[in-house]
Amino acid sequence: FDVRGLWPEERVDGDLWPADGWLFRLAKRVERRMFAASDALVTLTAAHARRLEGRAPIVAPIPCGVDLERFAAPNRYESSLNAPRTLVYVGSTGTRYRLDAMQAFASRGPVPVKLRVLTGRPAHEIPPALTRAWAGLCFVTPGTSGAGVCPIKVAEYLAAGVPVVVNAG
Repeated sequence: FDVRGLWPEERVDGDLWPADGWLFRLAKRVERRMFAASDALVTLTAAHARRLEGRAPIVAPIPCGVDLERFAAPNRYESSLNAPRTLVYVGSTGTRYRLDAMQAFASRGPVPVKLRVLTGRPAHEIPPALTRAWAGLCFVTPGTSGAGVCPIKVAEYLAAGVPVVVNAG
């Protein structure tokens, strides 16, 4: 069973379901049955594997990887005191990723900052878009669902030589 995330917990953390609601309880019941019927569980993170110990054998977490050659172009951000800084966010928006917090972060500070959101873009457009970024953002709603994921955008930012800003939790 490929457990790439904690889907019921993602629904709660995203304020879509109440933690004590019938949908959450039903989803957890179905999840437990799926675990029990599985020969093994596959996860993305060691933290998630620890949470699932004892439910079925755990296949070693699948590492999230990025093709370093795709992001090999040097970051060409040129800093000067008054140059506008471009913060970039790559990926989906919605309940899990905090676009509101990223916008608030970009609006603070003594120098002009532009927030560029790249969502629904073909994969080949991402590496060139990162070459002029001042920093990459990844603000996630804190909660238990975070144990089951590893945002690939962070690895892509780092591969492109872009500093990463994340939120607490």
